[in-house]
Amino acid sequence: MAKTFFEALGATINEAEVAKKGGLSYIAAATAMRLAGRPEVTFVDFDGKPYLEMLNGSVVAVDIKVPGTEDVIQRMWLPVMDRDNLPLNIEKTVATDINNNRQRCLVKAIASVFGDGMSVYLGCDGDGAKAVKMLGVQPDTDLESVTPVVATLKEGGAPYIEWNVGLAACRITDPTFHWEVAMWDGKPYREVLGGLFVDVDTVYDGMRQRLSLPIMDAAFNPMPAAKASVFDWNKTVMRALTKCIAFNTGYGLSVYADEFGPDKDPKAGKGKGKATPAKTDVKAAEPAATAEAAATPAKVETPAASEVVNSGEAAVEAKVDAAVVDAAGVAAEAAEHAAAQAEAAPAVAANEAAAPTADAPAADNAPVAEAPAADAQAAAPAAEVKLPAPAAATPVADGEAVGRFREVLRKRREVGGVPGVISLFDALHTSTKFADEDKPACFAVLVTASASIVDGANIIDLLGAVTKYSAMQHLALDTRDMVAAKLTSVMLTAACAEGDEALKTAPSDLVSAGVAQDVDDVLRLAAIGNVPAETVDLLRDVLELATA
Repeated sequence: MAKTFFEALGATINEAEVAKKGGLSYIAAATAMRLAGRPEVTFVDFDGKPYLEMLNGSVVAVDIKVPGTEDVIQRMWLPVMDRDNLPLNIEKTVATDINNNRQRCLVKAIASVFGDGMSVYLGCDGDGAKAVKMLGVQPDTDLESVTPVVATLKEGGAPYIEWNVGLAACRITDPTFHWEVAMWDGKPYREVLGGLFVDVDTVYDGMRQRLSLPIMDAAFNPMPAAKASVFDWNKTVMRALTKCIAFNTGYGLSVYADEFGPDKDPKAGKGKGKATPAKTDVKAAEPAATAEAAATPAKVETPAASEVVNSGEAAVEAKVDAAVVDAAGVAAEAAEHAAAQAEAAPAVAANEAAAPTADAPAADNAPVAEAPAADAQAAAPAAEVKLPAPAAATPVADGEAVGRFREVLRKRREVGGVPGVISLFDALHTSTKFADEDKPACFAVLVTASASIVDGANIIDLLGAVTKYSAMQHLALDTRDMVAAKLTSVMLTAACAEGDEALKTAPSDLVSAGVAQDVDDVLRLAAIGNVPAETVDLLRDVLELATA
């Protein structure tokens, strides 16, 4: 008898078949096919072409029949990206790009439908038992009652659910679960009031639910249709999928309740442990209020103290004070990035004529830098400071100490602006008012808040403080990339304005601070942070000349 999704997820993948590069783990397409028993798959063609041209780029797709059904087909999409995880302009796309991205799409499709390799997407490096334990979901679990697995900012606020977690929970409890992106005139999006909408349907226990989201920029403003890329489209699809799962199944629904105020009902997502009662029809009332809804996260209000250098820099907003940054906005942005990160990896294997990077990426902790690199203004390197071990990301409410620190942070920001906030790194380290076990969470709050308001004039000082106290290590993995993208965006933009020498040293400054792992990682974060293409091109040229 064929194995179930739950059994495939829980299986251990041989270490030799899980490769790592640049902090990402992946398995090859051939490995995924073998693990799944060589299922029948269909690489989708669009009007005779192995890709669908759209939004100045292209996407590929793979169809797989959902096990246990007569004719239910699950389609998996993936934007065509280059080796630096940037969306490829259709005019620069070659046949090998299409083939490489098709192979990556196949790996994701197999993991999502059969469960083989999903433990890699969940960050467990092929350790199926670890993945199952982390999810806490069994085949008879009621998803509305189980405590959802969420990633959170270290201060305990702004939780969000990753697409792979939500999808795995659905496939474990309903073997026929499937989802699809609605097509409009042959395209997986529609134009609405000058922008674009993505519509995602989920079918769970026979109940169909649709949820719609507009494609938005980093500041949660509707993105003009002409400016949207396939990368933006894909991020929106994954965000819509996760939220639609919550609305249809109840899994993590309390996370989204923050958009309209705290959830007063303790029954959903409030338990301390795993709950596995038999399924009941408690979801019936949910879709009525949400079907066909254009459910958008609350708009993030950028603090007045922030001097935005370019539109991409709004990618990170800290939940420092409810009156300044809306919690739901931060949660949605975090979820958006989590989805994007899971897609942003080069082609599957060296024999696919591409760099051997991730099919199914799972970010690892970034290396902790010991001292900052010299910046363009010759800032003195900071001494290494030993800190308490980083706190684990858990879905808990703000602790008393974190609440006090957030108030200190708010007041310091009002009085001293960005420099005042940066000065809190030293103050927090030496403070006797905060216990050592509380400081990692406070540092996570501080580095996130600092990143949300930093400008080009203060980025070097902030990186110095981040380096000195190894602050990046205290961020949750997905949140870390969100923060790192903002820091990278500000740093590269400021360095570009200063000149070639500053631009040349910018990557080493970011690596030394633990923001990025290497130059390739800087380019990846630049894509996430929407650094202008001309700045990235100039950076490449400067680095190439430096090594010539």
